[in-house]
Amino acid sequence: LGQITYRGTDYHDDYRIGEYFEDGVRTESILRDGFFGDGAKTWDEITFDHDAEGNIIARQITMDDGTLIQDTFEAGVRETRQDFDQTKSWETIDTEYDNTGDVAVRTTTFDTGVVQQIFYQGGQRTQVVQTDTVQPGGSSAKSWTSVDAQYGPENVLMERVTDYDNGILKTELFSNGTRSSIVQEDLENAKTWTSITANYGDQGVLVERRVERDN
Repeated sequence: LGQITYRGTDYHDDYRIGEYFEDGVRTESILRDGFFGDGAKTWDEITFDHDAEGNIIARQITMDDGTLIQDTFEAGVRETRQDFDQTKSWETIDTEYDNTGDVAVRTTTFDTGVVQQIFYQGGQRTQVVQTDTVQPGGSSAKSWTSVDAQYGPENVLMERVTDYDNGILKTELFSNGTRSSIVQEDLENAKTWTSITANYGDQGVLVERRVERDN
């Protein structure tokens, strides 16, 4: 008895917060910017859902243009964003955090079926893996199956490996961000050659190219 069930706060700039409680525990918070989308923010309403400890477990944002963005959280270590209204080029963005709160992995599933995973260490990007998934009917968006890029200090590209649909495997090496070599291997015997190796000078100029042909 006597426990709070709702608390509303109105601010001078028409910014409003409504908080809902059950058994004294906050279960939902609603932030509203102005009236009927006439507020100063780019969004009209943000709704937060809370667990029994008061932690935010879900967030839904209604933008002024009608776009709906929904995020879900898992004990502060995972965030999932979904594009329900199909206004973006992606379907979901899933972000995982390490024990210090820094982003560890961010996985984006694009409308085309391409899945991109970006890996981080200490807040720095270390690897980007893109996978072209096969859609119903056997079609795919890209001419490759996967692209794996490795990054060094200061976000400098060091290596990129591309696995093409026809069985060609291309490995590119970089020095200080400049391409130093390319090796292409014909793993599925799609070409008349077995491998092609190209080496580049300091300015990225081709200095040598070797072709090993099929016997």
